[in-house]
Amino acid sequence: MSITGPEARVRPYAARLATLALLLAPALTGCTADPAREAPPGETPTVEVIPLMEQVLRQRARALRKQDQRAFPATVDPAEQDFWTANVYYANLSQLPIGKLAYRVDESTLVRTAGGYDAVVRVHLQLDGYDALPVVRPARFHFTRRAGGAGLLIASDRDRSWEQRNEVDVQPRDSRAISVVDSGGVPGIFDRRSINKAGAVIRTVQEGIGQVGRVVPYEWDRHVVVYALSDTDLLEGLDDLPTPEPDALDAVSFPVPAELDGEEDAPLASTRFLLHPRMLDSDPQQLARLVRHELTHVALGSLDDDVPTGWAKASPSGSRSSRCRRSCG
Repeated sequence: MSITGPEARVRPYAARLATLALLLAPALTGCTADPAREAPPGETPTVEVIPLMEQVLRQRARALRKQDQRAFPATVDPAEQDFWTANVYYANLSQLPIGKLAYRVDESTLVRTAGGYDAVVRVHLQLDGYDALPVVRPARFHFTRRAGGAGLLIASDRDRSWEQRNEVDVQPRDSRAISVVDSGGVPGIFDRRSINKAGAVIRTVQEGIGQVGRVVPYEWDRHVVVYALSDTDLLEGLDDLPTPEPDALDAVSFPVPAELDGEEDAPLASTRFLLHPRMLDSDPQQLARLVRHELTHVALGSLDDDVPTGWAKASPSGSRSSRCRRSCG
């Protein structure tokens, strides 16, 4: 069923969740998403496990790229991996237009634990048609031995305490169920409480792309990823916002660096933009002005950090629509 017209589609993540649930449920048991693990005294990690980690991570990446609902559970430890996390991660990524996906183990982070091995894995993800380069982000994985000792399985792909200590911003696709509405070069990232606004948001962005594209004097593929979530978690996690109060912003466009810890002049993978939840119920003309403003940032990319606010002119009552700036995130 189309939300915004014949070209739009909401990818069937709910159906994927149900199918994967049947595949994983018989063997899964309850567990904490961030288990406490301690290394046995006197034991040290060995490099022999690195190839085994890389092997199961290649299987995982291939299953996600091919949307193979049977191959993906085969990489998961059914006794350890949190059931909800495994299902939602698969369903979320299967909705995205994945161009490249790879996992690289940082050998220097390998730690032997009582239940297996921990290691930091660098996740390389490139959205086809939207990212010029793969976006590389770190995550801490926990691996366990397969029954009989032949190979490894993934027991956890998130360590919340490690993320907090290392100030790693978690993407919505890693922390909740998302719905991706894809229409004419505009993938919109929504959640269960914002999905009912998808049609209006995507139409507004499509119209804005046409209007901005006619006046921006640079080459632009007119493709953009927009986030329209029901909370401000992602907004609050962005760096270099123009105000110490993220809630004061109605929207923000933000460059996505290819490397999280790259240099200041490191290449960008893309520029995306995010709408504050309150804008989903705003006046259509106000939303359209704001969207045009943010699209101008996206179209110019790194060429201009200060787009004139005429595209998102504030209303006489002092609307905050014009208070948006580029932000690294």
